[in-house]
Amino acid sequence: MNAPGENSGTKVVKSFCWMCPFLQCGLDVYVENGRITKVTPMPEHALKIKQLCAKPQGLVEWVYSPERVTSPMLKVNGKWKEVSWDEALGFITDKLQAIKKKYGTGEELLNSPKLKEAYLGI
Repeated sequence: MNAPGENSGTKVVKSFCWMCPFLQCGLDVYVENGRITKVTPMPEHALKIKQLCAKPQGLVEWVYSPERVTSPMLKVNGKWKEVSWDEALGFITDKLQAIKKKYGTGEELLNSPKLKEAYLGI
């Protein structure tokens, strides 16, 4: 029998769990024909976890859920509407430019001597 990734059609992709901001456990993600089939702890990862928590255990179901949002959405008249990436990025650009025009760039805050003293000790 072939080990995963050795001519078996199954590829093991090394990754990490991004769902916890602190631990970031190592994951072995099994992929067959371009689809994730299972996720297990990565034995050689520094944390040496034996069992995954519920978050990465549900990764396969989450990735392939029919309810997962896979394209940009924009709220129009109180309802969510699917839009193109160009439309979504244009909307974000317009909003950021309006904020910049109203409040400025914030450069004076970043270069503030008091900020440097408080955070950098200089």
